[in-house]
Amino acid sequence: MAKANFADGIVKDVEFVERLANVTEELGELVKVTQGKKKLEKAVISRRDIVSVFKEGRPAAAEGIPKSLLSIFRLLVVKNLIRGRLFTTAYSSGKEIGLSVSLKSKEDFMKTVKRFGIGKAEVIKFTPDNIRIKLCDGITSTGVKHSHRPICFFEAGIFAGFLESIFRKGIDIKEIKCQSMGHACCQFELSQVAYEGHKPQSPHSLEEYSQENIKLLTSLAVHSITAIENAILFEKTRRQAIIDGLTQVYNHRYFQTRVNVEYRRAQRYNFPITLFMLDIDNFKRFNDQYGHPKGDDVLKMVANVLVQSLRVVDIVARYGGDEFAVILPQTDGSGAKIVAERIRKQISKNKILIKNRKMNVTVSIGGLTLEASAVTGKTLAIVELVDKALLSAKRRGKNNLVLIKKA
Repeated sequence: MAKANFADGIVKDVEFVERLANVTEELGELVKVTQGKKKLEKAVISRRDIVSVFKEGRPAAAEGIPKSLLSIFRLLVVKNLIRGRLFTTAYSSGKEIGLSVSLKSKEDFMKTVKRFGIGKAEVIKFTPDNIRIKLCDGITSTGVKHSHRPICFFEAGIFAGFLESIFRKGIDIKEIKCQSMGHACCQFELSQVAYEGHKPQSPHSLEEYSQENIKLLTSLAVHSITAIENAILFEKTRRQAIIDGLTQVYNHRYFQTRVNVEYRRAQRYNFPITLFMLDIDNFKRFNDQYGHPKGDDVLKMVANVLVQSLRVVDIVARYGGDEFAVILPQTDGSGAKIVAERIRKQISKNKILIKNRKMNVTVSIGGLTLEASAVTGKTLAIVELVDKALLSAKRRGKNNLVLIKKA
């Protein structure tokens, strides 16, 4: 549901850790490539995935990502780069990403480096036979100190891929200076030009991985995947605890938590607040006549209308059975009436198809608006008043709205 923002955040977390799991597996595939055990037919790691792994802590990568897991993964990668391990994998990954982008000029190069968020780059020399690039605040070296060797193999690979695309000949890049070694910025230069007809060679050793490194990478993958699986399980469990499985809006338990939070916020900042409950008219009779699967379709339709009709900050929950509850923070009586009427009319316009017949569905809505000066007392008493307003709406003949206002 597009507007259930908190739930969407959890979904993004789950999607990210699943992507991270794929990256871990694909790093293993690249190891096989460097050993000559497998031929690389296409880029197996998307730039979005691998850049996200290396860009931990940056705003572009931080949104919707479980940062603790990402920090662990990046720490393991950087730690092994410092120890002289995984450099071939990092370089190969970067180069595959670089080659996936079509560039034609120095201007394209600078724009793409900025778009990828690789760091603050400055081109000093830019010819096929003489390349020098300065990079500050790079993805890999940022925050790393006391390394005895360059570690920005990933960036070197990306630059090599970019430059091959521009100059249309085999190019490899090596890092001469690195921030992790105490230099102000990293510096990259041309290592070797592999002219047409010759196989490009990496400036970094392409020898087969030693058994020690293979064991290390295997251990890294096992630990990463275990952490990923646990994170996925945790996020899915957390989602199940607050989301109604059928309608995909929040459940009663979460509503009770949020109504207390929003009520206290309204008290603290002297804001108005509106709560209303919605009940599907004649729902039991509908279920008995047409069956529970069709009743489920009605519930999902009503939930969808609610979500689409409200703001991101509003809270929609399935209160129980055929009842839904809505919290409208910072909403006064006039605004609440407009929203509630819009929802009531929209639901009545929607049709449910049953045996080639389109059936109307109506709802009764009862609500309570507390203007800023009236936000006092306990939330339980407020919910009871909303429930009474709903009962009054149903007694009026259903498909009605009763909104109580306290100033």
